[in-house]
Amino acid sequence: MHHLILAGSGTSLRDKVLRELKTRSLKTSDALKLDLSDLDARGLELNDLKAALLTAPAVAERRVVVISRAEKLDDTNLAFIDHVISDPAKPCIIVLEASSWDRRSALRKTIAGK
Repeated sequence: MHHLILAGSGTSLRDKVLRELKTRSLKTSDALKLDLSDLDARGLELNDLKAALLTAPAVAERRVVVISRAEKLDDTNLAFIDHVISDPAKPCIIVLEASSWDRRSALRKTIAGK
């Protein structure tokens, strides 16, 4: 599993990194349709997050799950992401997009330890 936090106010670099990641990981139009989940952390339901992170990839080698406004994730969703990240066997790339991210957060520490 791969995890990436894209934090900061500049969107052009984040957009470039995401474009490159999608190009490398989701090589066909079917992969882009079936193996990419774009989620917004505001109001994100745990069941929707689980479906995105636990569904096996249909076409690509790994699913790509992009969570925008990740700084808005609630504690339940953060705990679930932390749990999923702890399992390296999951065929998923998690991208957390945030305008800012506290480097002292538990999830940030979990990601840094991987």
